[in-house]
Amino acid sequence: MDIKTFIEKSLIELGVPLISSKRYKKDVVAAIIHGYRVAGWSPAGWRKFTKKYFPDKPDNVLIRTWLLMQFDTNWCPRCDEVLPLSNFNKGTGLFEKHTYCKTCQREKERPFDSAKGARRRADKLNRTPKWANLEKIKKIYYDCPKGYHVDHIIPLKGVKVSGLHVENNLQYLTAEDNIRKGNTFGV
Repeated sequence: MDIKTFIEKSLIELGVPLISSKRYKKDVVAAIIHGYRVAGWSPAGWRKFTKKYFPDKPDNVLIRTWLLMQFDTNWCPRCDEVLPLSNFNKGTGLFEKHTYCKTCQREKERPFDSAKGARRRADKLNRTPKWANLEKIKKIYYDCPKGYHVDHIIPLKGVKVSGLHVENNLQYLTAEDNIRKGNTFGV
């Protein structure tokens, strides 16, 4: 569902009116989505309204964010969908989740992934000497235990030193250790 529908449904479920009062008729949903000033609220009027209907909301959190947290959901601005938290990868911030859902994140990163992969393959080719035993290298990759990565002991493109893509420069590391090691020499 889109963010507007989500906010309307969650406000109804929480018993918050969608229009502020018969006298002023200010749209609460528009104020939450676009900001209270855009919806015609004064800062004091909006503060009074939010204190009355959202007493548990922390002061430093937007109402939209607070509503998403209450229902264990997050909003992907790219596809404009409110989805369960399980549809988002881990990240940083208030939710500890990425801004975009997994589908949109993949779409966003796809062009970079293929270019990065092509550069990585080219680096391996450029760093593989003619005397390297390609059969042993293939076997090392093939025999890699589940949950482990094949790591270059001396990175192919290190900051201070660069290694070769040969069987003596390969080792098995847990995925976590390999990611932590990054492009550095040693564990």
